[in-house]
Amino acid sequence: MTSLMGDFFSRDYYSVLFAVVVVALGILLNYTVRSAQGISDLLRGSKKKHSWKENKEPLQTSRCSICETLLVTVESFYCDMCGVCADVQCLKKANNTVKCKRMFTEVIGPLKHSYIKGNLPVGSECAVCHEECGHDFRCIWCHMTVHINCKKMLAEKCDTGKYKNFIIPPSSVVQTFHRINIGRVSVTHEIREPEWSQNRWTPLFVLISRKSGSKFGGEVISAFRGILNPLQVIVLGEQDPSLLCQWLDLLPESAQPIVLVGSGDGGIAWVLTTLHKLQKKKYPPVGIIPLGTGNDLSRVLNWGSKITTPFSVQEYLEHLQKAKEGYLDRWEVNYKVFKRRGLSLNRPHQYFMYNYLSIGVDALVALNFHETRNNRSYLFGSQLRNKLMYLIFGTQQVLDRECKGLEAFIELYLDDERIDIPELEAIIVLNIQRYGGGVDLWNLSSGCDSNQYPRQAINDEKIEIASAASSFQLAQFQLGLSEPTKLGQAKKVKLVLKKRIPMQIDGEPWMQPPGQIEITFANQARVLLKD
Repeated sequence: MTSLMGDFFSRDYYSVLFAVVVVALGILLNYTVRSAQGISDLLRGSKKKHSWKENKEPLQTSRCSICETLLVTVESFYCDMCGVCADVQCLKKANNTVKCKRMFTEVIGPLKHSYIKGNLPVGSECAVCHEECGHDFRCIWCHMTVHINCKKMLAEKCDTGKYKNFIIPPSSVVQTFHRINIGRVSVTHEIREPEWSQNRWTPLFVLISRKSGSKFGGEVISAFRGILNPLQVIVLGEQDPSLLCQWLDLLPESAQPIVLVGSGDGGIAWVLTTLHKLQKKKYPPVGIIPLGTGNDLSRVLNWGSKITTPFSVQEYLEHLQKAKEGYLDRWEVNYKVFKRRGLSLNRPHQYFMYNYLSIGVDALVALNFHETRNNRSYLFGSQLRNKLMYLIFGTQQVLDRECKGLEAFIELYLDDERIDIPELEAIIVLNIQRYGGGVDLWNLSSGCDSNQYPRQAINDEKIEIASAASSFQLAQFQLGLSEPTKLGQAKKVKLVLKKRIPMQIDGEPWMQPPGQIEITFANQARVLLKD
């Protein structure tokens, strides 16, 4: 009887708990949708002239830029481009009366200060009298602060401030309208070098997705929009990535642009390949904001394993100013798929590799994670939770061993010489010194084996090839408890696959049909190394 009652209450408890969770998720979803629709509803009848965001954590001193009400206990919004704040009642008025950052100009001439009132950083000092500022004015371009009474003593001309080398001022982007015929107008742009540049202008372009970094990408986007011209921040998934190519084409020859990518290894590889396909004599070097799960390339280039929170855009720009340019080997990966009577005569599929390529169990784990993450019902998001999911799928392969005996279905050739391979569940081709979330795989080996090959480097036009015996051994690599079998170092690698096998390049996995894969040196990508 007691057992039956225990079972009943146990079932009843879990039923209630499940109902509470469902209701809580429903409330959260309803709040999220309502918040997203709220700004559009409040601005109904007006054209949206700012990039409004909900002010979820207002500072104790935050005030509405219109009525000057404290925003600590009321629903409020802010523009992540110019910084204007408004409560619900003043949102429409702020949208219509306060000027936001302009991306371009129709009038050729020097940029003038554009001021927003209030919400100054703590410790702000007047640019004229050097006394502390309170509820005074701030320029949305150079971020200089000034008293109301001192503003008239300040020159109108604005040089965009401390980080001017990174900024494309709107006065440098000239927009021209050409009437083609009735009802049709052609718009052209021209980017001119700022008058102060003296051939030292390094305009910065930031490519980032809101979903990156456990959806922390949105905060990083807002931070850069507050400093740069909004056209310099390209939001992947919302804007066409080809915008980057268009703006680069418009820059004068004297400009020395740089690109900053907020993403994981796969997203960074995509940007490097896109720039390569522009086929320009000189394309911009690329820096990294580590917003992925593994961030192996970011670690190698000294940008770290993850971003620090809260994110400081000023700190990042300081690092960019001191960053050194380097080169990263780019490897061309071509594969042909086997047909029933031999190799396909179709044009080979082409990829480019920057970090590593792997075949076998680690690619299978990545594929399972990738498919789960892309599922609409996926609720995980943080870097830690993503790593936990990797651990779960890796543990599953310790038990299932779906890639056991893989050596019977692979032929490996290094510099055209066939290599005998041991029993394995994965082959890993390395271009950089980090793999699988920070493991220095090639240097895990000890003894004479570690001295058999030249030192690994990202720009030596060589790649390293190693194998793992099982998913369990891959987990041991993470703890430094095991070492891979080194198969060699080469300038050219060929793999023959005799069945469908999981494969990944730079964290992007898929099932690879039987066929032939060739990896050859292509050229080098320009990258930025954090000093």
